[in-house]
Amino acid sequence: MKRIYRHTLYLAAILPAMLAGGCAGDTAVPPVPVPDGIKNEDGVIGQGTWEIPLTVYQASIGTLPEGMANTWVCGYIVGSVNSDISAAISEASVEWEPPFSKKSNILMAATPDCRDLTKVIPVGFTYGYDSRSRLNLADNPKMLGKKVSIYGTTAVKYFGEYGMRNATFYKEGSTGIALEDAKFTAVSGELPDGAYAIYRDGYIAHTMETSSYLYGYIATSGNGTVSAIAPEGTLEFTFARNTDTGNYTIRQSDGRYLTRNGGSPNWAGYDFTDNPADAGAQWRVTPNEDGTYTILNVQLGSSIRFDSQYSSFGLYASGSDRPLPYLLISN
Repeated sequence: MKRIYRHTLYLAAILPAMLAGGCAGDTAVPPVPVPDGIKNEDGVIGQGTWEIPLTVYQASIGTLPEGMANTWVCGYIVGSVNSDISAAISEASVEWEPPFSKKSNILMAATPDCRDLTKVIPVGFTYGYDSRSRLNLADNPKMLGKKVSIYGTTAVKYFGEYGMRNATFYKEGSTGIALEDAKFTAVSGELPDGAYAIYRDGYIAHTMETSSYLYGYIATSGNGTVSAIAPEGTLEFTFARNTDTGNYTIRQSDGRYLTRNGGSPNWAGYDFTDNPADAGAQWRVTPNEDGTYTILNVQLGSSIRFDSQYSSFGLYASGSDRPLPYLLISN
């Protein structure tokens, strides 16, 4: 009932002010105060943009700026929901203090010390993005109480309440990231040592947490460049060439090296090693005439290819018809 009341309050306050703002004389409508929570900490009404994200209050009543499918929301991380206990937010399912159980979600509030269930919103992460790996409280309890701006789908219900689904990108603080700021171009020819993004068909590969498929960041392409919607966390892979062998190592942003030791060439996943001299960590990187690269695991004989079915970059045998990736650098 309290959330229904908040929604009614918002409409009652905002719509009359918009419709009658210029009236005068006997028909004038007295000024209607803006509800608490509509304005951010700078006293500005949230707009859902990266510069002026929605407030937690706005997200909690299901607002969505006109013409926007996704928005930025700013607030403080205050807890998470243990979905093993309940599929709804309740005193029994909410975890306010560590240890936290789930990596799939967090709760946000307008203040860092909020413990009121009527003043929080649930945020559900999309697998494979930095927001999940770096904001979930099970792995990152130090993020409790931190102020963040997160990009995702609002005006939808999650755990039975309005909040955010499909959270992808984030930035600590009061503002988000200008989505058009990340510009990349494809490299060509023999590959110099450096950090690169692995790209194909609108996806940029992302650092893996476990041995599995390598999921990518959604991106858009045009005019010979790729405009990724995550300017941070995209140049995830550092290639370093051994001048004696001609082989490369590929180091993730977390410091581990991609490797494969044994296993079927039809298995598309990866392993990790801390040892760059590991036989399975040796890769042959060859430029192709169409701008793609063949990144071949020397031990296994399989190459990194994009799988559209899973939107991921897997290891596939040489006879596979899955497309080879491009390597990108930041402009």
